Amino acid sequence: MGRSLGAVARVAGSTVLGNYIGDRIGRKALLTWSIVGFSVFTAALGIVPSYKTIGIFSPLLIYLLVILAGTFAGAEYGGGAALAMESVKKERRNIVGAFVQSGYGTGYFVVVLVALSLSHFLGSVSFDAYGWRYVFILALIPGMLTLVIRRLSHESPVFKEMQQKKDLSSSPAGEMVKRSLKSMFPAIMIMTGLLFINMSTFSFYPVLESSFLKITGNTYYYTLLLINFVSLLGVWSG
Repeated sequence: MGRSLGAVARVAGSTVLGNYIGDRIGRKALLTWSIVGFSVFTAALGIVPSYKTIGIFSPLLIYLLVILAGTFAGAEYGGGAALAMESVKKERRNIVGAFVQSGYGTGYFVVVLVALSLSHFLGSVSFDAYGWRYVFILALIPGMLTLVIRRLSHESPVFKEMQQKKDLSSSPAGEMVKRSLKSMFPAIMIMTGLLFINMSTFSFYPVLESSFLKITGNTYYYTLLLINFVSLLGVWSG
């Protein structure tokens, strides 16, 4: 349920914030706010009181934070991809695009490393009891580093040129549909299939390992690291 809500929120965030708002206020401004929102709401998941403390409000609060974090994550991807593509020459866009696409897998890889380290340091019992919360809270660290990088980065040259020429569209989404309607549908279908496979894989393997194969402890995390490493090889080689 949580993953489904997060996935829908990412689509909405990418469409509304990443494209519509980003096309109005600029990539840099959008990405500055999106990383703050994503980091704060992700970290907040680590301090949500348990069901024993606040009852039904605990899962409801988790779902709300997942939706908010997913919305800003979508803005990160949509706005970040636009900034990256508009900041490099055409012949380098394939490489840069692959690097952007590898962000999800790289992040997942780092999260598993953090979880493995905390589990080893605290012990599996303590990690399952409260240590998992640190994984979410630690999201503030890369968030702050990214915020500093964003403050030092430059606005997209394409956006700056459009801004100077006052060529910013009042309805960027509608204009995109008019110009690219024929190519949008197959692109959406392809990406929907790829994302379905991607999300199913990242959701299915952890459940398969823990619930059916009964893989626990460090072996569980090492297997997830291997799965993510293989997926990253596919992105980088493609």
